Amino acid sequence: MESNYVFAPSIKALYNLLRQAYEKEMDSRNLMYGWVLAFLCRREEADTYQKDVEAYFSIGRSTATTILQAMEREGLLERVGVPSDGRLKKLVLTPKGWTQSVVYEKEYLAVEEKAFAGFSPAQKAQFIASMDKIQENLRRS
Repeated sequence: MESNYVFAPSIKALYNLLRQAYEKEMDSRNLMYGWVLAFLCRREEADTYQKDVEAYFSIGRSTATTILQAMEREGLLERVGVPSDGRLKKLVLTPKGWTQSVVYEKEYLAVEEKAFAGFSPAQKAQFIASMDKIQENLRRS
């Protein structure tokens, strides 16, 4: 690889290809819903708030609000007040949200399997670790 390689166009191309692969499996609106549902499922033991969604997905407050309100209207999640602070609302999956998360998980895993075809488990782990490190570096700057 050349020493002055600029990786941003490759990341953008990879994002576009992944989005297209996911959209073959589900419609684009459900793509973000599925990611949020998966995030909430993984954090089921912890109280999760809108700010956690914003931080995890690196999205702004208004974007998160729009997504979460739409998911509420669809009956996928509820905002539940916290007794210790009347301003805070934790995000809680509804039974419909839990059911839908299982469907989305299968679709995501199918795309992930295609994306990582030919990777050893170690290569996959290294790729994910590298992406995490890049995100960490950029969040600090």
